[in-house]
Amino acid sequence: CVGQSAIRRFASTAVDVDFANVGAVHAPDFEPGLLPALARLSVQQRTVVLLVHGHGWSQAEVARTLEINPSTVREHLARALDRLRSELENDNGN
Repeated sequence: CVGQSAIRRFASTAVDVDFANVGAVHAPDFEPGLLPALARLSVQQRTVVLLVHGHGWSQAEVARTLEINPSTVREHLARALDRLRSELENDNGN
């Protein structure tokens, strides 16, 4: 099945970032709740967010590198950003 093949390819190339010590990190340039919120994303969503917004890659570059469809990158990015916005707004009492 095409979907299963894409999932296997993506799972083997996703970058799993260790956020175990996120409380110990202090970076004044971004929202303090961002790292814990990133840690709660799926590995696929977190990988796409970090590559696109953290490293400035284009969605097309991410798709080529991870060997997935560009629409999959867009979907992971959109869902991840929606979830991050929602969690960070809730953390700030909005």
